Amino acid sequence: MKTLCFSLGLLLFVYCSDAMPTGINHSTGPEKCCFVFSENPIPLKRVTAIIKTHHSCQHEAFM
Repeated sequence: MKTLCFSLGLLLFVYCSDAMPTGINHSTGPEKCCFVFSENPIPLKRVTAIIKTHHSCQHEAFM
């Protein structure tokens, strides 16, 4: 009985240990932040999308 409990516990531990690293890839932090800004106007023809930076970034900006 002890061997069965130990084996099941070890199997559960290995299963959970394998699942932990995948959580690191799904972070809730920002993907992109702006550190250098340009004051030159961009021609409207070149703008394809406007995205606001993540609230965790040091400087709020639109990309």
